[in-house]
Amino acid sequence: MNKIFLYLILAIIFLGCVFLFLTQYIYSAKQGTEPVPARTVQEATYYLSGVPVKLGTELRYFGNEVYRDFDSDGTEDTAFLASRAQGTSTEYYVVAALNTAEGYEGSHAVYVGVDISPQRTELFENLVFVHYATLGTDGVSIGKSLRLLFDAKTAQFGEVVQNFEGEADPSRMTLTMKSWTWVRADYDDGRNIVPVRTDAFVLTFLDGNRFSATTDCNTVGGMYTATERALTFSDLVSTKMFCEASQESDFAAILESVTGFTFTTRGEMVLEIPRGRASFR
Repeated sequence: MNKIFLYLILAIIFLGCVFLFLTQYIYSAKQGTEPVPARTVQEATYYLSGVPVKLGTELRYFGNEVYRDFDSDGTEDTAFLASRAQGTSTEYYVVAALNTAEGYEGSHAVYVGVDISPQRTELFENLVFVHYATLGTDGVSIGKSLRLLFDAKTAQFGEVVQNFEGEADPSRMTLTMKSWTWVRADYDDGRNIVPVRTDAFVLTFLDGNRFSATTDCNTVGGMYTATERALTFSDLVSTKMFCEASQESDFAAILESVTGFTFTTRGEMVLEIPRGRASFR
């Protein structure tokens, strides 16, 4: 009788050990197949040309973060720059990491440029502005901006070419929010100057109180000083190509004589000059 009882006890212990082993095995197998929630933006999965990638593999974390609720779920998300090495060159992308109840979920990567010099990333209303500098064919640094709007349904950014008319809030506008295209200059004596090449004259405010500009002939660079609404440009340097019928001298005269600036609800920057004003969009 004692032997039977002992065998029963040993059988129960054996079956219990088998049950615990199987339970642990099944749990471990599930852990290996189910995705582990990403606790940080660095752990999230992103999509490069539709292919899922992790940071530290094809894409590397660069920075320049901005924070807002991109998917309108009540939690703060993150957008930042990532880079990818391509031989001796480096490509830059913008991605978003959405802070969900299941952890961080990465967006599709949108291309910014190759071998650029990232400046800053800013938020303006519902847009993400990516400012960067690139070298022109003459070796002079040119400032550029990329405006992006996030689509939560597709989890990707789209580039925006926006007409600010009637939409802009001057109190939230800044010199560095975008690159500014010269559209006209109006003088108190009735004269006005309109660029023949409407997209040629572009002014960009860079880090370190530097600026760069393109014209219909050369590239220009130098320093600027801004205090409240006062603005001056100094130390202007330019490439020296000659272009017949260029309006570069008119543009340079504006920069050299600027005394201040304002913004409008049309999304314009207006530079104050003696006996006139120059408008940029």
